[in-house]
Amino acid sequence: MGANKQMSSHLKSLAAVLIASGAVLFFSIWMLQNRAEHSVQKQENERLTADLSDTRGYKESAARLRKEITELDAAADDLERRLASRSLQGPQLVDAIVKSASVSGMETASLAELERREEGVANDVLGRKLRVVSYNPAMEGSYDELVTFLQSVDGWGFLHRIESIKIVALNRQDDDATVRATMIISSFSMEEDR
Repeated sequence: MGANKQMSSHLKSLAAVLIASGAVLFFSIWMLQNRAEHSVQKQENERLTADLSDTRGYKESAARLRKEITELDAAADDLERRLASRSLQGPQLVDAIVKSASVSGMETASLAELERREEGVANDVLGRKLRVVSYNPAMEGSYDELVTFLQSVDGWGFLHRIESIKIVALNRQDDDATVRATMIISSFSMEEDR
């Protein structure tokens, strides 16, 4: 019986070791599974965080684009407002030149209309071409009067451009120098919608 008891005690110890080893093995397998699941969840969280970050970036980009579109619409509206009416384009430009010359004290020696033209495709605005009307005024007066004329031109309420300006001194007296200024001044109108 002593041997049986001892055997039984060894069996019990062996059984306890086997049960403990089985528990450790089961726990290790369970930990590996949890670690794998945790790794998958961590990757999914990282992916979702990146997607969320991208979404925020898209929202910011969309907001920025909406702002730019609003600004471009405002600029297009301002441009359309500043373009001369096609039927009044020539007279409006002549009137503006004469008024600015009068305000500045410059004398208009000549005011010739140049050939009318349309700007090329590169200058298409809002899908429509611009018509350009240009005049070539020649004016005489002092340097100060010329500066006043150019400041007046800068305040015109319609779209215009001084394409070239040539200034020649007619007399060179210190206080009362007279200059002759020739230039090309253009105004723009948009072709009518058809």
